[in-house]
Amino acid sequence: EIFTQQLKNCTSWFVELLKDPYVGTNPAWFKVFVYLEVFLHLPFFLAAMYAFAKGGRHWIKIPSIIWSVQVITMTLQMVYVILNDDFSNYKTKVVPETLEERYQLAGCYLCFVIIPICLLVYMLTSQKYNNLESSAFVKKVKKN
Repeated sequence: EIFTQQLKNCTSWFVELLKDPYVGTNPAWFKVFVYLEVFLHLPFFLAAMYAFAKGGRHWIKIPSIIWSVQVITMTLQMVYVILNDDFSNYKTKVVPETLEERYQLAGCYLCFVIIPICLLVYMLTSQKYNNLESSAFVKKVKKN
């Protein structure tokens, strides 16, 4: 119960600070984003941590590219909605009222594309993940 109240306080603080109407009202499309985070991104993150900690796991390349593109696309959609949404219909009174507040909220969400962009560029340009000769599959085929 203490944890639940602290989480509610943290959410309220975030909504007030950034005037984020989505966290406060949970529209259906925002819930889809949250479910994607829990059921797609979290399992990917665990697999990616394993692959990068072990090193040389070429199977992580395609999932990393898919994850990166999906997160970038999802975040850009979110930023578009923030910059163009009509907040007058929202149930909450805490909404970005000025263009500057919209930019501030959009900037907060844009931070979430930094790691996916870096990972995407790395996976597409890295010799380590683009060199077929070093992949375990090719080594196994060559032995036979």
